[in-house]
Amino acid sequence: MRDDILNKYFYQDGSLRDIYILQTHYSDWDLILDYFKSHLYVEVFIFRDGEEILERHSIKELLILKKEFSISINIVYKGISISGYFYEDDNIEFDITPKEIISLEEVNTVIQFMKEIAKFTNKEVILTPEMEMNEVYIRALPTGEIIFL
Repeated sequence: MRDDILNKYFYQDGSLRDIYILQTHYSDWDLILDYFKSHLYVEVFIFRDGEEILERHSIKELLILKKEFSISINIVYKGISISGYFYEDDNIEFDITPKEIISLEEVNTVIQFMKEIAKFTNKEVILTPEMEMNEVYIRALPTGEIIFL
């Protein structure tokens, strides 16, 4: 079945795929970043107007900076680049590119990322086409259950 998932959801059409953590608060960003910074297989980078910020900032500080600069977060999770943005207050959005998802190994890595986030935050996590929050491909529940739609 995972072969079908690769072809059905991660085909290369030039667009990104979005991973949303639903019903969040800005403080969830702090939890997520602290969680991933504690893992050996994860790298976390923060960017202001495309340049890496080397000093540590709280999410509150980054949200203040967001008013004047473009702020993004890049998490490299087991070799997959996952970019996070501060677009909405009530959902956290990450982007991945299908160009990096070329085998079942990468599909499993994305699913593992979603499961970890869902369990850790106790919130639902969904994978969708770019900017199509209502068209859910994969749903990760806080219980760790994965639902393919």
